[in-house]
Amino acid sequence: MNALELAQLLRQECGIAGAGTPTAFTGQTGEAKRVVDWVTQADLFVQSLEVNWKFLWKEFQQSTIVGDPDISKPNDFDEWDPDSFYLDYTADDWVKLKVFTDYREWRTKWRQGTKTNEQPTRLVIRPDDDLILDWPPDKVYSLTGDYYRKPVALAVDADEPPYPSRYHRIIIAKGKEYYGIHEDAPEYVQEGIKEWNDIWPRLQASQVIGQQARYNDEYADNLVVEVE
Repeated sequence: MNALELAQLLRQECGIAGAGTPTAFTGQTGEAKRVVDWVTQADLFVQSLEVNWKFLWKEFQQSTIVGDPDISKPNDFDEWDPDSFYLDYTADDWVKLKVFTDYREWRTKWRQGTKTNEQPTRLVIRPDDDLILDWPPDKVYSLTGDYYRKPVALAVDADEPPYPSRYHRIIIAKGKEYYGIHEDAPEYVQEGIKEWNDIWPRLQASQVIGQQARYNDEYADNLVVEVE
């Protein structure tokens, strides 16, 4: 489902009538804007609960500069995979870099002294998540690694949550909680929590890296919903 369909479905299942029906995902006011905001907030909440979602995974590649050890993180960066860094991984003489996630350890043991340009063997993740190659490169290498990007908010009608559509109802579940809290309607809160508890472990099993063995594909057919 896209963003507008999710907002319309949330409105429908919460029984919000009249002016509470969103006709677009932007430019809404009043109750319709609250429905759109609940959908946006629910989706961002889901995306922010895990760092290593499959749907937030991306590859990083940058060519090094001779003598320059500093590498900036990507603009959409959220978290590195520390075990993923290589130099020239497509070449026969590829190098897997030793990664320091504890900047202080590297600072104490390796930072001090004169640095000559050599093939890097170590990589440091700084506290601000930029990278340092140690040694400064003696030639141009292809540095590659994996990272997870920041959650991206739904913004226009056609935007879709980044996880598989069979789990999109988790947004409706969380949206019902928001609606129930706003309206002091505990039955909607409880209904939302119940559905969340049903969907959440399956979304984790399907989309958190390393959790695929828990995936229950028999559940998928039960999550197909049409918008009236």
